[in-house]
Amino acid sequence: MNSLVIGCDFGTTTSIISWFNTVTKKVEIIPNNEGNFTSPTAIYFSKDSNEILYGDIVKDLLNSSNNSNYLENIITNIKRLIGISYTKFESDSNLQSCFNRNTIINKNDKIIFKITFNNEIVEYSVEDLVKLYLNYLKSIILNKFPDLNELNSCLTVPAYFNDTQRIIIKSCAESIGFNVLRILNEPTSAALCYTHSISSRGKETPQEYILVIDCGGGTTDLSLLHLDYTETLYEVKNTAGDNFLGGEDITNALSEYIKSKLKIKNFTPKIESKIKKEAESIKKQLSFTDRSVRCVFEFGDQDQIVEISQIQFKELTKDFFRKLTNLIYYVLDGYIATNPDFSFSQINNFVFVGGSTRIPYFKTLFKELFGKELETVIIDPDQAISIGASLQGALINGNIDIEDGGDTLLLDVMPLSIGIETIGGLMIPIISRNSMIPITRMREFTNSDQFEESITINVFQGERKFVKDNQLLATFELTSELLARYDKEEVLIKITFEVDLNSIITAKATARLSESENENQIESEIKIEKNQDILLNTNLDDILFNAEMNKLLDSELASKTLIKLELYDSFKYLLAIFHEKRERIIKDSEQDSFLESELNNLFNKTFNVINDFQDYTYTELKTIKETFENEFHYIIFAGPLIFKDSDGMILERGGSAI
Repeated sequence: MNSLVIGCDFGTTTSIISWFNTVTKKVEIIPNNEGNFTSPTAIYFSKDSNEILYGDIVKDLLNSSNNSNYLENIITNIKRLIGISYTKFESDSNLQSCFNRNTIINKNDKIIFKITFNNEIVEYSVEDLVKLYLNYLKSIILNKFPDLNELNSCLTVPAYFNDTQRIIIKSCAESIGFNVLRILNEPTSAALCYTHSISSRGKETPQEYILVIDCGGGTTDLSLLHLDYTETLYEVKNTAGDNFLGGEDITNALSEYIKSKLKIKNFTPKIESKIKKEAESIKKQLSFTDRSVRCVFEFGDQDQIVEISQIQFKELTKDFFRKLTNLIYYVLDGYIATNPDFSFSQINNFVFVGGSTRIPYFKTLFKELFGKELETVIIDPDQAISIGASLQGALINGNIDIEDGGDTLLLDVMPLSIGIETIGGLMIPIISRNSMIPITRMREFTNSDQFEESITINVFQGERKFVKDNQLLATFELTSELLARYDKEEVLIKITFEVDLNSIITAKATARLSESENENQIESEIKIEKNQDILLNTNLDDILFNAEMNKLLDSELASKTLIKLELYDSFKYLLAIFHEKRERIIKDSEQDSFLESELNNLFNKTFNVINDFQDYTYTELKTIKETFENEFHYIIFAGPLIFKDSDGMILERGGSAI
């Protein structure tokens, strides 16, 4: 039983676990204690006992609860808070709305839940809650396989999860006994499920492009993949996602519509709960029928009926599908930008994953966008991600024969660029977005200050030109005797980033004297230290949109920043020359006064430009730099100016402007 690998889809709203049966060569879903294949990602803490409930029981309690005291002890959407600081939570109204019934406090910028549990006030961090729920999934696995000695697993995460978030979920799983073999992006996992599902009926083409649309209860991910069946090489070409776009948005829109139709003045928690439950039911019914759906609400002796047609349903969900359309264009246009020969028509198939994709308009939307009928791929949209994770585990373990895809090579990509901060607050990417992983990349820099004992290296992730607009992943120090002994720009700093198959990043820095192989090289190396206190949210959709919207502005500001730095270097260098020459000038009151006045005016004017550089264009700054250098040389050297040499002999120096 040690060869068994569990595929774990720890979802925002529901979770599924599965395993690959080596006898039947099929993936099987492990049912929970209630016999259901999906388990709501929900936890309940009893106020007056030490009982903690999970899954279906909690969802039933949430839907039927008449007492708000129950509601505040029910926690859902916990996956949304993985890697989120309290500062980010406090500034994000979307996040806050997911937890408005819970009591959340701030401790050292970390989110802490205050819960009345077993008649005591207990505090739980996000990591504590993740461990509790994963332990619940573990109990379901052990109920199915009581003799399991080692809990090997492949975990799935959203494509937009950053390095810190991946590390947190991996460490949470490992702390309760999971042996995590691989962390897999959810759309990539779904693609594995797709390729396995069509292997039995044969592949019609030697290669194809597919677009995976993963839309669950709370999040949406899209990935473009190229599948080469001849080489069994599956490559992710581009990916994007929105962690606040999913079936819950549709349920909420239906709830608001129902409330607008009901003649009720006061919506109590009991009524709100019933409306939410009915909205969820209506959404599911409208996903399987073309007819109108009605629901009946009983209030005393009076019944109120609300009816929703497919036309009304489409109107209520238009904002949702507008955002989805934007995501589709981000993925495809982004790939076309670097691969102009690619076109929409080359996509052979669309793979729909997640319960929300059952809504009929999903297929209609893609038919409208791509102008062709969709092929039907028979995979369960709820189970596809977990199935793909189990298949990945079977591939790692060698449990799948070659004819079943055992020699498959699955290549994923980095969803965002990673790089370091350089002078001027600029971010220099070392590994670019959409680079294939695993990957190792290196760039060399020089030290920007003289005789410093160490330098601080800040690692950022994002697509903007300046680090202030990107996400800080980690900070670490490089200490080397070379830095303390040599002047600026004399020490080479080599920065190396490694990204493993789980998309987890390791960075190291090395200091040496020269690129010359003949010169003595002294190296100092340090591994990156993950900074768990810097926990930031990533919404890939927002990041890519903001990067695209600010592309021209960022490029212009980056160019101006660089020329400003050049101007500042000239300013410091020529100011030093001025002070050196001034001491050697033979005093002539009129000449000396005129010289000092002219140079002071020149330096003051230039310093003001440096401070207000954003008020100038790049061309203006470049011209100002050249003019400043020329005027300085003219004032100093256009003479006749009289200087003394090192022996005190009088010298005459003349010249023209350079």
